[in-house]
Amino acid sequence: MKICVINSLYPPFVRGGAEVVAQEDVARHRAKGDDVFVITVKPWGGWRSLCARLENQQGVRVYRFYPLNIFSFITIDRHSWLTRIVWHFMDFFNLQSYFCIKKILQKEQPDLVVSHNVKGLGYLTWSAIRHSGCRYQQVMHDVQLAVPSGLLHWGQEKKLSGSVYRLYAALCRRLIGSPGEVICPSQWLMDFYTSRGFFPRSKKTVSVAFGALPPITPLSVPPNLDTLRLVYVGQMAAHKGIEWLIHALQEGLRVQWTLDIVGDGPRLGAVQTLAAADSRLRVHGRLDGAARDEVIRAGQITVVPSLVYENSPTIIPFSLSLGRPVLAATIGGIPEMIAPGVNGWLFRPGDKNDFLRCLIQMISG
Repeated sequence: MKICVINSLYPPFVRGGAEVVAQEDVARHRAKGDDVFVITVKPWGGWRSLCARLENQQGVRVYRFYPLNIFSFITIDRHSWLTRIVWHFMDFFNLQSYFCIKKILQKEQPDLVVSHNVKGLGYLTWSAIRHSGCRYQQVMHDVQLAVPSGLLHWGQEKKLSGSVYRLYAALCRRLIGSPGEVICPSQWLMDFYTSRGFFPRSKKTVSVAFGALPPITPLSVPPNLDTLRLVYVGQMAAHKGIEWLIHALQEGLRVQWTLDIVGDGPRLGAVQTLAAADSRLRVHGRLDGAARDEVIRAGQITVVPSLVYENSPTIIPFSLSLGRPVLAATIGGIPEMIAPGVNGWLFRPGDKNDFLRCLIQMISG
């Protein structure tokens, strides 16, 4: 089969779990012998970057182009909320991107299109897929069809009933329609969209990161008589709770501890500043593959302190598969991945006392 995988970002441009899953999707189809190609964005590089160019990236054919807008999706974190409003409006109705994607699909004639995140490529991507006549699956990663940023903070659920958010969701519902199949890595996310009238005629499948979640088996905290070694792997972003985690440990944990921090993002500089003043914090930057796994194995507990509704954080199956239990905020789809007292523990989001209580329970056995 010929398979097209569409995602806003593709290495070397990576932000979060959606990119990891998209890469796994490419690898999974290639392992089956399928002919796979990718459509994704590229940074502005002059007027020629508006036209798709085919690259060969480690044996994978990758079409990259710059969707016409006031700035690139790759750098969206660097811009103010006001300029983002203009950017989001243009992203909704990006005709240049629509014609570019439609032209690629008509040329390649794939048997199946697997669409992941399209923000940055433009929401007319779905129309381009439909008008090309291709069969397609839509993989959902977050709540971005109801919240423009894709981030729904704990305690701010009521804003979804506001007129602006309801109008935004109605537009998204109209543009995406009902793909042949919709895949959500958590039942929570599927219920979130179904309850809001999305995908009425689609086949709906819940598949945790394409089956990457290992069976729930008892995991104990590896012993360390001197120092508790904690690990955080994820974006350096406020909504991911990394700074909240650091302050909770510094203010409340009365045992010897260290925190290994893996990842990059807009708050990396702030985290590095905190680490410069506290030797217990070790910032590694972005690590992948064996280097990331080595840090996780060297730790005792992986912490996921998110302050927003998560779908299915990829770090959880990574950590569990390496034999390390997870202490995570009980929010979104996370509780579907953790059996409290078995392979990890759950605490109330943003509640430092509950976090510390659960951490002590974990290390006390």
